[in-house]
Amino acid sequence: MAFEGIHQSVAKLLENFVKTPETLSHLLFVGPPGSGKTTTANAFVEAMYGKRKHYTGRALFLNSSDERSLESVRSKVYPFANSQISNIFEGLGGPKLPKIIIFDEAETLTEQAQTALRPLLDKPASEILIFFLCNSVSKIHPSILHRFLRITFETPSADQFKERLRPIMALNYPTWKEKQVQEYVDSIPNVDIVFRRGDIRFFLLQLSKSKESQELYDTTLNGSTKDLRTLLEGRVMNSMYSEIIAQFLFLFYSLGVLGVSEIKNVFTFGECDLLRIRKRSEFIEDLLIWVNGLLQKLEGSWEPL
Repeated sequence: MAFEGIHQSVAKLLENFVKTPETLSHLLFVGPPGSGKTTTANAFVEAMYGKRKHYTGRALFLNSSDERSLESVRSKVYPFANSQISNIFEGLGGPKLPKIIIFDEAETLTEQAQTALRPLLDKPASEILIFFLCNSVSKIHPSILHRFLRITFETPSADQFKERLRPIMALNYPTWKEKQVQEYVDSIPNVDIVFRRGDIRFFLLQLSKSKESQELYDTTLNGSTKDLRTLLEGRVMNSMYSEIIAQFLFLFYSLGVLGVSEIKNVFTFGECDLLRIRKRSEFIEDLLIWVNGLLQKLEGSWEPL
């Protein structure tokens, strides 16, 4: 049984749970976006029950940001927990396995919805297994937090990230040859991995943006103002202003030339992201002036990231 692309220590723990379901505990996965929480939870369900077509009556996936209310818990979670479909499989000689309920973005559940789950959390995890996947535990209600075994997912290093991404890419792009997967993963610059905080989901879905940060940094530090203007004119058509600003902030912070005044300055002309109130050309010119000011502070002393 393989949990490909998943941290070895986590994979080993989950493999043991699959082999001995009587030792199960409710699980709380906490870590930054793209660190592998959802992938790991899905892999566990597949290891327990096989392919998705076998999940009926056995596994329930909920995105808590969309279904965060007490009403959702009452109308979806409890009917699923009380259904008898899984008993059919046991009656046919199948093993006694728990029903699994996965709450993605669990921190967005309302307080009432979270506390309404206490009766289910009181049941043995070998009967009803609940997963909470979240970016932070700060909004998980204290009355239920202690019911979970907490597993922390760290932002992976560049090498760890690529090692995890390869099998996930192969799984999600079955028509790709092994060489194509290898070339794509190897082509992702380390600086993009760091800027995206090892967000596997981003590099899985945004193939055309996998080198954006490196391209922006190379053009800023080695190209002309004209080159950078041309690049930005293309970027503002398809990217949020705030994302472009964040990449520049990351670059200049890494180079040690970013001060409080520069941060305040860039947000005075970049805060209209949502409504796109300003003309793109005005935003680009203001941004170029800001960038050139920081480049002058470098005085030619920068080293490649």
